[in-house]
Amino acid sequence: MSVFTLVETIKLRGHCNHRLRFGQPLEEIKLDENKSLAAFRAGQIFGYIRWSRNAFGTRNWQSFVVRSVSKGRVTRIPGVYPGGELLLRTRGVVATQKALSWLDKTEKSIPFLLSDFPESYWRLAENELFTDHQLPNLSSKIMENSHA
Repeated sequence: MSVFTLVETIKLRGHCNHRLRFGQPLEEIKLDENKSLAAFRAGQIFGYIRWSRNAFGTRNWQSFVVRSVSKGRVTRIPGVYPGGELLLRTRGVVATQKALSWLDKTEKSIPFLLSDFPESYWRLAENELFTDHQLPNLSSKIMENSHA
């Protein structure tokens, strides 16, 4: 299995935007004017958004929070090679917009990076999104417990 997890980013104005939402890749490799690859070391957490449209409007909008892995089981995720441990996934315009709005709001209110959130928090957030409940606030107590 690969030592790195590679994430494909593509931006074709008005047609598709597959991009990182958060996370610090070790390296970014530009493939051409519209495409690049971001390399993550095992254990790193990152957010990834995939949006595309056709002549009739948005046809695919998804967001993912993924922990990169170098061995063991991996979930196949479009644009993520060879895959990763899926911590949160949204599909569709409404769910993805809700998740992205929550990420924006949360990011402004915390003194640390989204990629530092514990895995358990992302799983809780996915459950809350799926059941259409309010997304949980990340308290310093959760962060303390995750680093204990």
